[in-house]
Amino acid sequence: MPIVIQNPTTGSDNTFSEAGNYIAQNVNVNGSGNSLIVNADGSINVSGINISIGSLALSLEEIYITSGTMYQASGNVYVQSGNNLLGSMAILGVGGIGPLDIDNSTHHIIAITQEHHEIHDGRSFVASISGAGGNGTEISIGFTTANGSRWVHAIHSATSSVEANFKIWESPTISGDNILTPINRNRNVGIASESILLNIPTISGTSPTSGTKMVEEHFGDGKTGGESRATLQEFILKSGTDYLYTLTSEAASADLSLELNWYEHSDKTQQFLL
Repeated sequence: MPIVIQNPTTGSDNTFSEAGNYIAQNVNVNGSGNSLIVNADGSINVSGINISIGSLALSLEEIYITSGTMYQASGNVYVQSGNNLLGSMAILGVGGIGPLDIDNSTHHIIAITQEHHEIHDGRSFVASISGAGGNGTEISIGFTTANGSRWVHAIHSATSSVEANFKIWESPTISGDNILTPINRNRNVGIASESILLNIPTISGTSPTSGTKMVEEHFGDGKTGGESRATLQEFILKSGTDYLYTLTSEAASADLSLELNWYEHSDKTQQFLL
């Protein structure tokens, strides 16, 4: 590939196209506020010039940009070996521009979890119910997941003041019209959940035997209660599917509560998994 340097005064080109090594010292290309200067020490000063290169292989000791901005309009940048050291970096994308921060002590990238990000993004929700009664008192939440591109990532919390039994069913036969409204955990946005929740839905038969029992947990001992908190047991629920969360007391004077936390996320791998 030839290298062409045009003289802005005469308009003539100086072309270097033969194989070999070229040494340039004190080369100046100036005109109309644009300049490309190759200094005697081998450094290059560029101002107001766009350089387009189709394919280029270089062996350089150092590229140093003292000021200004370097853009990559498209394509990829690869570092096959060595270190890519960044003092400051901004990510440009659909969501806007933001700094990428590094912790000074550990040199780790400062980031938030996916769950935390979904709160900021307005796609994280919570719903809860409570109840009280004697032995056999049950509270439940029916959950029909969003039927579309968004997958529901859900965790639960079930608590009881006495011995109790907790279950999660998939695809049970349930019905009802007592809608439980999900609460968006980002109170600054008005995005609504694409899922439908029922407070104590009607169950077909004495138990949802038509469904698949995903979880059953027994906790507490007599009058001593307990808690089932599956913070580390996230389920990615099936789209457009009914689920049932039940909590049943097994002693008198029970105080029960159920809480569901979830976010609705468009999974980036669906096209490969389906």
